[in-house]
Amino acid sequence: MKIIFDIDGTLTDFNGFVDKYAVPFFNKLGIKQVNPDAVEIEQKMDFSRVEISERKKIVNRFWISYRFIWFSLFGKFRPGVRKSLNRLKNKGYDVYFYTSRDKTTEKNIIGVIARLFTKLQFINNGVIWANKKIRFFKNDDEKIKAVFEAEPDVVFDDKADIVMKISRKILPVPPNEYCVQLCSPQPADLMCFYDLIHKLPHYFV
Repeated sequence: MKIIFDIDGTLTDFNGFVDKYAVPFFNKLGIKQVNPDAVEIEQKMDFSRVEISERKKIVNRFWISYRFIWFSLFGKFRPGVRKSLNRLKNKGYDVYFYTSRDKTTEKNIIGVIARLFTKLQFINNGVIWANKKIRFFKNDDEKIKAVFEAEPDVVFDDKADIVMKISRKILPVPPNEYCVQLCSPQPADLMCFYDLIHKLPHYFV
C-alpha cells in the first residue's frame, strides 16, 4: 500500500502556529484577520489595501522570520504521528511526504536551508527514515498533479479542496464523511493517527 502524507497542517499543527505567530505579525503592520478558518495566509488576512508587489514582500518577511525557521526545524508533530509513521514503516508500507511548504523549491541558499530544515524536522520528531521520502512542490497544484501521477492508495491532507480533488480520482470509494476525515484530520480534533492508520488495511485492500 502506498500512502502520501502532507506535512504542514496534517503532521504538524500549522494552523495553530499561524494563529499564534502570523496573525499578530500582520496585525502589527495594520493587516487584520478577515477569515479565521482559512488555511492560507493570503486568504486569512486582509491584503485588499496592499499592492500586490508589496504584499509579496510582506508575506516573505514572515516566511523568513526566525519564528517560521524555528517551526520548520523544531515544530512538533501532532500526538501519535511519530508512533504511527514508524509503525507504517515497520509494517512495510510505502510512505511518502508531499509538501508545498514555502521556500522549499527555491534554487538558492534559502531553498537549500528550507529543505534541510524540513528533513531535520522529521529527525527531531523521531522519524529518522523519512529524508529520502520527502517531495517538495512549488504550489498545491503541482503537488496534486504529482499525487495523481504517484497513484497512491491513501492521501492525508488538511486542505478540504485538495482532499476533494484527490478523493474523487484515487480513493476506492466515493467521497463521504469518512474519506474526508481520513484524508483531512482537523486541528480541533487532534485525530489519533495511530488508531486511524490501524484501520487502513481493513478499508483499503
